Amino acid sequence: MRGSFMKILLLTQEPGQLKTDKTTLFGNRSCGLIDFEHRKLGNIVTQLTISNLIVRAEKLFYTASGMEHEIDVSDYAGVLLRTWGDEKQEKLALHKILPFLEKKGIYPDNPSDSILMTCSKREMQYAIDKAGVISPKSFIVDSTYLSDVVKLDRAVSQLGNIFQTKSLDATIYPAYVIKADFGTHGAGVRMFKQGEEKEMKDHISSVIEGLASSKFCLMQEYVKPKFTLSSEESSSAVYAGVPTARSAHYRVVMSRQIHNGFEMIGGIHFQRNGSWVSNSHCPVGTLFKEPLSPENLPQGLIQALTEVANQLQLNQFGADIIVDDDGQFYVLELNDGMGISGDILEHQAVPQKYIKSHTERILKSLSAEQHYDRYTPSP
Repeated sequence: MRGSFMKILLLTQEPGQLKTDKTTLFGNRSCGLIDFEHRKLGNIVTQLTISNLIVRAEKLFYTASGMEHEIDVSDYAGVLLRTWGDEKQEKLALHKILPFLEKKGIYPDNPSDSILMTCSKREMQYAIDKAGVISPKSFIVDSTYLSDVVKLDRAVSQLGNIFQTKSLDATIYPAYVIKADFGTHGAGVRMFKQGEEKEMKDHISSVIEGLASSKFCLMQEYVKPKFTLSSEESSSAVYAGVPTARSAHYRVVMSRQIHNGFEMIGGIHFQRNGSWVSNSHCPVGTLFKEPLSPENLPQGLIQALTEVANQLQLNQFGADIIVDDDGQFYVLELNDGMGISGDILEHQAVPQKYIKSHTERILKSLSAEQHYDRYTPSP
């Protein structure tokens, strides 16, 4: 990278910038970190708010202060996407902006088709199953389950039987987890206990046939995570019996390298009370967190996650994993928009490793010499 530079587009909900002290922040921190790390490599990042972008007549325009400006996309070598819950902006980016840029030959961090598959719980479960990775027992439920009562009852019965083998208190712990096909930050996730099967079936029907229908949902066994309580928590009456709202996850952050396949570039074990959000930088209800390294994971898990990522054609991701009381690791899903901010991940140099990987993959994609010359400044 010495002596050369690239121009990078960053499509985002909210731009961000970090000063050289890395503490003075304007806007979103993850975007600020991306901009900061690219500038360290000599690259130039243009951050664009997605809602201000328009594709028209095979051109990209940006609106600001009532004025419309065309963006010369031929100047750019790569593009990254950062969204976090704004469904309208995410759809615009995935269905219009990112495909347009890909068609123009601009290298995406994760391709738009891959992100769309990752956003779907159904496609995610297909990829996990095809890779043979251990995950909670799941049924992909569609309208045929609603028209065939026996089919739905059989699936419910199987999950109920699994719950019975776990010797969990049915008055505290749920037996079933229902996930809408699309949903982020815990949206569209509901849990039901044994004895609430009718309410669960009504909920499934509303998800599949409702006005905001996704046509599919995931019906999954509940896996009770293994909780780690500090000595202070253990002595507190608040944690007697462990609250059902408490969640515990492993987040494993991985990025594709140009020579050695995927590499784990960071990870975190954290637990929360009252929040299902798995992003490491989310402070809501945080009770416990510690860094993860490959040595904390069972042999073969990194390769298993690689197989799922290859099925989805991802280049970087954050995997959500639960470990039960018996030490069994269950892969829940892979997130295309991996978290890179937060004290632990930043201490693990995740932003630097991520941007280095992305930059190397861009350079590898520039196979023709004249393409590379395009990003080399004149003497």
